[in-house]
Amino acid sequence: MNWTGTMTHSRRLKLLLGLETEERFAELSVLNDAERRELRSHWQLWARRDQLPPAGDWRVWLILAGRGFGKTRAGAEWVRTLANADPAARIALVSSSLGEARAVMVEGESGVLAVSPPDRAPRSKARCGGWSGPMVRRPCSIRRANRNHCAGHNIATPAGQSQKEAFVNEAHALTDALIHCAIEGTAAAPPGSPVDGDNWLVGASPTGAWAGQPGKLACRQARDWLFVSPKDGMRLLDKSTGQERRYSAGWLAPAAPADPAGGATIDAEARAAIASLIAALRTAGVFPAS
Repeated sequence: MNWTGTMTHSRRLKLLLGLETEERFAELSVLNDAERRELRSHWQLWARRDQLPPAGDWRVWLILAGRGFGKTRAGAEWVRTLANADPAARIALVSSSLGEARAVMVEGESGVLAVSPPDRAPRSKARCGGWSGPMVRRPCSIRRANRNHCAGHNIATPAGQSQKEAFVNEAHALTDALIHCAIEGTAAAPPGSPVDGDNWLVGASPTGAWAGQPGKLACRQARDWLFVSPKDGMRLLDKSTGQERRYSAGWLAPAAPADPAGGATIDAEARAAIASLIAALRTAGVFPAS
C-alpha cells in the first residue's frame, strides 16, 4: 500500500494507530524509504492523545501543562492540519511578542517550519513577519492582536506560549530598557534596520509599527517594539544631542542661551564666565551638545 499522499485515510494507518508499540514498530519496519519519510511528519501517528485537538465543535482549546509536554508542537501541528485542509485559510499565531512568536512558534525546534515535511515546508519571510508557500500566515503579538493587527483571520488564533514566564520576560525587557534609559533620538517612523536594545522617542504623527504611539518610548526587544508611556519625573539621555531630557507633562529639553554679544561696555571676564557656565551645562547634559 502506498503511504504517501492520502495516508491519513488509509485503513492500514488506522490499524497501526490501534496497535501496541512493539507491534506498531514491527509493521513499520516493512515500509520503504519514501513511506518512512512520510511517516516522520504524520502527527496523528506519533502524538499522544492529549496532544491532539478535541473532537466536536469548540472555540477554545486550552492545553494547561508544564514544560516538556509538547504544547508548541501540538499547536504547530494543529496549524499545519488546518492549512492543509484549507490552503486559503488565514491563521494568526499569537504570542506575547512578535519576536517570540517567530522564534518559538515559527522557527523553533517544534515550530511550524520544523514540523513540516521538507518538500512542503513554508518559506519564511522574516522581514514582514510572515511566511509563504503551502501556508501563508502572519505571527503577531498579543499587544498587536488587541489592536486588531490580526483581524480578518477566519480561524481561531492559537495562542502559542501564553505561560506566565512570557510576561515576566517582557517585564525584564522593559526594566532593562528603562533603567539608565538612553534613546537614539526622536523619529516619527521606526528605523529600517532596528537593533535589539535600542530605544527611540516617538515623534508626532508616527507611522508604520509606531502608528498611534506619539510621545512614547519605543523599546526594541526580541525583534519587537515595546511602547512605554512616559510619567512625570522620568529622565533619559538623548544620544543624538548628548542632552538629558526630563518629562513633566511633556518632554523638556531646554535650549542653550546664546553667547553674550554687543553692548557699549564689554566685561570680558563676565562673558568668559558665562561662556564657561554654558559649556559646563552642555557637558552635564542640561543643554544640547551643539
